[in-house]
Amino acid sequence: MKELGVPITGVDRVGWVRIELRDSGPVCHVVGTTRRRMIERPVPLATATALMARGVPSVVRHPSNSRPVAART
Repeated sequence: MKELGVPITGVDRVGWVRIELRDSGPVCHVVGTTRRRMIERPVPLATATALMARGVPSVVRHPSNSRPVAART
């Protein structure tokens, strides 16, 4: 993931991106695998949106709603 400008430490393969819209601002995480183990890492919003633009499955959530408000597969 170094081509995005921000290396995602400890993630060998990105599975999906989650963006949570909070009152304090968006909080973004990448969920992926490393050595056959699921792992989650925080990432900046720019990295999350760049991954979404490349077609990585993503979910955008709002805390007042327990369901995803927008999803892309």
